[in-house]
Amino acid sequence: MRDEVAKDTDSIIKLKFNKFASLINALSAINLHEVYKFEDLKANIIISELLIISTLNKVNPVLLSSLCDFIYDLLNNKSILASEEQTKYVAFEMQKLNPLMPYMGGKKYNSICEMGEMYQTNTFFGKEAVARNHLSNKVIHQTFIAIIRLITFFTEKAYIDNTGQNIWTQVSKSLNTNRREAFLFNCLDVPSDEVKLRVVRCLLVIKNEEWDTDEIGHLVTMLGSYKNLGAGDTEEVLSSIFIILSKLAMETNCKVGKEFASLFAENAITNCFDM
Repeated sequence: MRDEVAKDTDSIIKLKFNKFASLINALSAINLHEVYKFEDLKANIIISELLIISTLNKVNPVLLSSLCDFIYDLLNNKSILASEEQTKYVAFEMQKLNPLMPYMGGKKYNSICEMGEMYQTNTFFGKEAVARNHLSNKVIHQTFIAIIRLITFFTEKAYIDNTGQNIWTQVSKSLNTNRREAFLFNCLDVPSDEVKLRVVRCLLVIKNEEWDTDEIGHLVTMLGSYKNLGAGDTEEVLSSIFIILSKLAMETNCKVGKEFASLFAENAITNCFDM
C-alpha cells in the first residue's frame, strides 16, 4: 500500500514539473523574439526568478533542463545578444553558470540522481547515486546536454573574442577556474553518445591558454583508453581530441605548447599507433 502511495506521489510530482517545464518552454519561445531594453529585462520578475532558480543547490532535472534551454534562448535574443550590459546581467544573476557544473559528477550529482530516480529506476540506491558509467537515465542525460550547451555558448563566444575583456571571456575564465574541463571529462563516462558529442564540441572551443597540465594529460590518456573505434560516436570523440592536441602542439612559443611537447607528445604518438 505504501509503495502505491509513493508511486501516486511521484506521478503527481512529475506532472507538476512537466507542466512547469512546458510553461517555461512556451515563455522561451515568446522571449526569443521580444525586443528588450536593459531596464525591461532587469524589471522582469519572472526572468529574474528563473535565473535564480538555476543557481539553487537542488533542482529537479526536468525543470533544470527547461531552465537551461530558456536561458540559452534568452541569451540568443537579438536585443540581449547585442547588449553586453544585458548579457552581463543574465550571466551574473546565474553566478556565471558555476552552480550548474557540479551536477555533472560533482557535489550536486548525488542530488540530481536522487530526484531522477522517479523518472527511471536504478539511478539512486539508498543514499548513493549510480556510477556515471552506468547512468542510463535519459532525463538526466538531457539535463547534462542542456547544461553543456549553455557552457559551450559562453566558451565559444570567448574563443572568438579578441579583447579579453568582455563578458564572454569573463565567464569562460570563471568556468575554467572552477574546473570546467574536469566536469566535462566526467560526462565522457556517461553511456550516451549525444552527451559525449556535446562534451567534445565544447572542448574544441576552449582557448589553448585555458588548458592546464593535468587536463592535457587527461586528453592524452583518453587516446589510449578507446579500443573499439566502431563503437557509437567514438571516432568523432577521438577526432576532436586529435584536433585539440594538434592545436596545442602548434603553440611552440608559449607555455602550453612547450609543456605538451616535453611532457605528453611521445605518449600521444604512442597511443595513436596503438589504436
